[in-house]
Amino acid sequence: GVYKCMAEFNISLTNDDVSDSEEYELIVDFPPFTVDISRDYSGTLYAGIPLTLTCNITLDDLVDIPVLVTNQWTRDMIDITEPTITESLIQTDTNRYTATLEFYPLSAAYDNGEYQ
Repeated sequence: GVYKCMAEFNISLTNDDVSDSEEYELIVDFPPFTVDISRDYSGTLYAGIPLTLTCNITLDDLVDIPVLVTNQWTRDMIDITEPTITESLIQTDTNRYTATLEFYPLSAAYDNGEYQ
């Protein structure tokens, strides 16, 4: 917002009013946060095995006000809707959240792609 400070003086001998003011625009940015994705299986991915992708979301410790954290997984820029994939988001600490994407099981026909 824009804040304004105004000072006004009345000179009693001449009964003149003198004033001056200055404005200041206050811009508050949200502190940085990080998002990391990892998977629970490090080997070659084959159709038929279960897999969990984990997204760790960490807010800066400076964030001390309530915030609503949501996440959305996409594959190749499209929202995920397959019934064999389960999504969840839990708060693990004050400023830390974990979102998971679980595949039961992986499908070579449907699950290939770039996940975000």
